[in-house]
Amino acid sequence: MMIQVEFLFQHDKLTKVKKIQFCKKHEKNLNILYEITKANIVRESSIEQLMIICCFYIVKEVRKKTVVENIEKIILEELSKSKGIMQNFKEIRKMSIIVRIDSIPKKILEFSSNGKDFVPNLEELQV
Repeated sequence: MMIQVEFLFQHDKLTKVKKIQFCKKHEKNLNILYEITKANIVRESSIEQLMIICCFYIVKEVRKKTVVENIEKIILEELSKSKGIMQNFKEIRKMSIIVRIDSIPKKILEFSSNGKDFVPNLEELQV
């Protein structure tokens, strides 16, 4: 069994793909990585650290069979806490996250900037 979370960052004419992938029996390592990253993200931040944090929540929520829309809200909350990181990636126009966990059907999470900088704004979502 395997866990794979694939991030697709789409710029105007370019798509960058980054993956986090590991065997189910090493899933406890994701929890350890999450704790280390959460502690260090205040001092220095990178998109990879943000991916680990998002991956932790995604795996946890998919296993709980949370609806995709609710997982997207959780991820947006995490992204909004890290606006400093996201400000460094103003050229991102769309982000997709493809999640494959064991035999659970593939999940796809979609985030878009709607023509603005890709900095999530929870207030806009709640309108």
